[in-house]
Formats: sequence, structure tokens, C-alpha cells
Amino acid sequence: MEARVSQFLSDSQKPLDAKTLKEIDKLRKFLFKNQGYRFGDKEQGQLFEAVQTHASRLAASPEEAQRNAALQLVDDALKMPFNVFGTAHKKKLLNWYHKLTPDEKGGGKSTGDGEASRLHVDLIEISTSGTLTFMSADGETREVQADSLPESVDFKSVQEAFEKGMPVEAYIDPGTSAVISLEVTQQST
Repeated sequence: MEARVSQFLSDSQKPLDAKTLKEIDKLRKFLFKNQGYRFGDKEQGQLFEAVQTHASRLAASPEEAQRNAALQLVDDALKMPFNVFGTAHKKKLLNWYHKLTPDEKGGGKSTGDGEASRLHVDLIEISTSGTLTFMSADGETREVQADSLPESVDFKSVQEAFEKGMPVEAYIDPGTSAVISLEVTQQST
């Protein structure tokens, strides 16, 4: 397994060519097939570096296909369980995700006609004690206790969806970190 992971890292550092998109596709398939495997720290670091190298090189690409391939790779990496990428890796991956995603949400903070400001965040971790950790587009993290969620939120459903790798987005009050709304985002197929 270590040799294969090292190969992905070296492939990511080759000059961009026609094979680059195929290498990214192979890495995505490898991550999906091996998400149950317990990678060591060295292997996690090499996989993360391969993903980050592809993302950084393709983020400014004039070709939409290359930018989309990088976005899909980062998106898949974010969905991996913590035995593949840990919290520190996921925080950096989330930053890459927001760099690669067109700004559809108005830059994180939004104020409407008389509405209180709110901050768009993504769920990155749920602890065993029921603490939800959210991260904003600028990398700032906020922690919220499950028992302080709005009554309309079914915590168990959110937890199950998150553990299955589904993205969870929320809007929080930037001043109090109170969750205004929380939604499990359906994955596109």
C-alpha cells in the first residue's frame, strides 16, 4: 500500500500533460476503494500532499475540465473518513474546496433586508461528546453543542448523514455561534 501511495505523490508532481486527469481519476477511485483502510501518518501525509498538489496546480488552470477535476478530487477527499484524512487535513482541504468553488453563497457572510448577519459554515467533525465543529470559508472554526441546535434539527439524522460522508452546511450567528439553520446537502451523482 505504501508503494502505491508514494506513486500517487510522485504522479502529482509530474508536469501537467494529457495523463494528469487520468491520474486524478485513479487517485479518486483509490481513495473510494480504500476508505476503510487505516493509513499510517506517512501514508496520510503523502495522500494529502498528492491531493493538495493537484488542487494547487489546477486551481488556476484556464481549462474548466482541469479545475473541475481538482474540485471533484478535493470534494472526494473531504468525504473520506478520519482514518484517511484527519481534522487538520480536512481543514486545509475545505479551504481548497472554497478556493475551487465559484462563489455562489456571497462570500460567507450575508446581510439581507433587515436580517441579522449570518455566516455560512461546513460541518467538519462531530465528537463523541456531541460537539459539532464547523468551519467557515476563511478557515475559522466554531464549536456548537448538539443540545443547543434548533428544535427543527434532528441531530441523529445529521450525525448519520455526516458519518456516511454527506456534506452538512449551516448558517450561524457570527456573534453568538448559534446555529440559525442546518442542512444535509444531497450529493450529485
